[in-house]
Amino acid sequence: MQGKEIGIAISTYGSKLSYTEGGSNLFTIEDLTKPIQSICNFINARFLPPFSLSDISNVTDEELEQSKHDYVKYIRSSQTATV
Repeated sequence: MQGKEIGIAISTYGSKLSYTEGGSNLFTIEDLTKPIQSICNFINARFLPPFSLSDISNVTDEELEQSKHDYVKYIRSSQTATV
């Protein structure tokens, strides 16, 4: 896995606010992904910032459609950053 990029996409039931320091979940998305980042460091892979969609129980069709487009941009931008 040396030199590879590893990214994760996360959907949460909780709101964005609940995944902030002091929020109801106590930790940020970045905090929760630290173990994966540590593994990437150990195997000499590049950890990409997490892509997340929050509050999925209240996501509208329009927000979901926008998130799909944003995810494609996220994937493409990570690919061009390493080329």
